Amino acid sequence: MNFLAKRLSPFHCTKSLRFLQPRRFYSDDSSSTHSSESHTSSFINTFGVDSDNSSSGHPQIVAPRKLEPPILVLDPNPSSGNAMMKNNPNETTASDILANPNIKIRKPVVTLEDIQDAYTRVQPLLKPSPLLPSPRLTADLAKSSVAKFQDSQLFFKFENKHLTGSFKERGAINKLAKLTPEERKNGVVAASAGNHAQAVSFYSKRLGIDAKIVMPELTPLAKVSGTADYGAKVVLFGESLDDSYQEALRIQKEEGRTLVHPFNDYDIIAGQGTMGLEIIEQNPYLDAVVIPIGGGGLISGTSVAMKTVNPKIKIYGVQTTAVPGMKKSLEMRRVQKVPYNNTIADGIAVKTVGELTYEVVKDYVDEVVMVTDDEIAGAVMMLLEKEKTMVEGAGAAAFAALMYGKLEFKNKKVCVCLSGGNIDVSVLRGIIDRGLVQTGRMARMRILVPDVPGQLAAALTLLAQLKCNVKEVQHERAFRSVPPNFTLISLTIQTKGLDHIEQVKQTMQEKNYVFSVEE
Repeated sequence: MNFLAKRLSPFHCTKSLRFLQPRRFYSDDSSSTHSSESHTSSFINTFGVDSDNSSSGHPQIVAPRKLEPPILVLDPNPSSGNAMMKNNPNETTASDILANPNIKIRKPVVTLEDIQDAYTRVQPLLKPSPLLPSPRLTADLAKSSVAKFQDSQLFFKFENKHLTGSFKERGAINKLAKLTPEERKNGVVAASAGNHAQAVSFYSKRLGIDAKIVMPELTPLAKVSGTADYGAKVVLFGESLDDSYQEALRIQKEEGRTLVHPFNDYDIIAGQGTMGLEIIEQNPYLDAVVIPIGGGGLISGTSVAMKTVNPKIKIYGVQTTAVPGMKKSLEMRRVQKVPYNNTIADGIAVKTVGELTYEVVKDYVDEVVMVTDDEIAGAVMMLLEKEKTMVEGAGAAAFAALMYGKLEFKNKKVCVCLSGGNIDVSVLRGIIDRGLVQTGRMARMRILVPDVPGQLAAALTLLAQLKCNVKEVQHERAFRSVPPNFTLISLTIQTKGLDHIEQVKQTMQEKNYVFSVEE
């Protein structure tokens, strides 16, 4: 029996899970060699999962379901390498196939069996990351007036605890371990905003493979230096990951290296999917998993693994509003290129998501939501303060979605993936300050008072009585917005939360102060 079937005792598996195959995700590339199984066997070896027929209340593997007819693809121009799927697969008949030899049956791209196979390579080199409950943040979300988290329990999957600081080690191990001796000799090249770069650099050195990494010019110093320290040669190029990727393609062609794509690759998706296997083993009772989305590799592999075993589990993706590539692609029903905007979530700032990952997300992910940089900053600060863990902007995006009510849960067990922790110390203070502002712990107040002695002292005394800590004070007299014989006092104050700020506003109004508060 397969290792996953052995370990998933709560599921009472009666069939080997290695035969499970996703039913809806297919590639138009019939020439792909990522799986040696024939199309026929991949359909015959398809088993279903029934969550209703188990007396224990847990999903149970059941007998094979009735197989659906194969989906057919028509390639009108075989030399172009492009394929086109009919809107209704049933419109293609046997006579169509006989009349047109270019009709191809699509075959699976990544399956549970692929992910299990990847786990045999990943497991010896990578310890499972912790999956732990968070009672304190569970209580905070339940009490929050913004979060929609009622009678639910929060768990964290700490992918930021890996040696190089992110989940990217999973895909890198699987891809590099599958290289042929000749490919290892020629070396590899990758394009990355940092986490994928560090993973490829570290494991390339362990396997004796020469690596060259292309990174965007604005990549945080911690990630650039970390990548170089692990042994790879770093090339800084372009403003975004897409620009770096084009340079990596040029290097691949000129130097004959193997390209290790950060997300749009069969082996990478399968490797990232090993996180899903770990989550199932660590807590098979989860109702939902929330995962950040950049290019889509992590959520693709994880959703295939988890939904093949338990189709009723919900998978949610989270993107930054600065670069919502996957969200826009889902809305337009095809891969879209979005403009790049600077963001603290640089690890998920991908202008163009993968063709492979888009197809998986479209079929397997229940919903994709977006969060702002300010909300991400609030999540980073909250995780640091309450959970005592350092998470980068991209890694905190999934928790930000819960913290600010982008997703609603009632009586559910929810796992949030903290995908990475490689944050640049030089920008950490700025992120924390933004987080304090976002959570009502810091605000800027402007008070207009007569330019006479004692007015500043009176305002500061009132704020002290309201338990506000004044961090900065500045006077403005010369600007046109300030009337003659008045002064504008700008204050940065520390407060106890949004309710405390409202109390300060109400008191200032009662004292007839002319003021404004920037939260």
